[in-house]
Amino acid sequence: MASNSAADPQRPLVTEDMILKQYGKSLQETAKKRNTYNTESCDVCEQLQKDLRSLKSCEKLKGFQSKRLENVIDLLYQHQTKHEDIDEFLEDMNICSYCIDELRKKQRHQQKHF
Repeated sequence: MASNSAADPQRPLVTEDMILKQYGKSLQETAKKRNTYNTESCDVCEQLQKDLRSLKSCEKLKGFQSKRLENVIDLLYQHQTKHEDIDEFLEDMNICSYCIDELRKKQRHQQKHF
């Protein structure tokens, strides 16, 4: 009693047009979201982030000269650099807002109270 669904006149055929009509909007939204995934990571925490900036762009921020940030930059330079020029290195290394804020925090806190 096995019946072939394609030959069964009781079952409606599903067409591409039917699927697109019913699910087209959802498929387009999924494709749009899929294409917005972030593929760049912070070189400090190595997490995929959207709020990345170069270390070079942080040079003028208050607290950039903190010992903690200096140590992290030294470690990055020793282990991840492909540059001999420090400015090129700072331009090439990305850092997220969370990491830059955390690494500058102690210096900013001291500067507020002294």
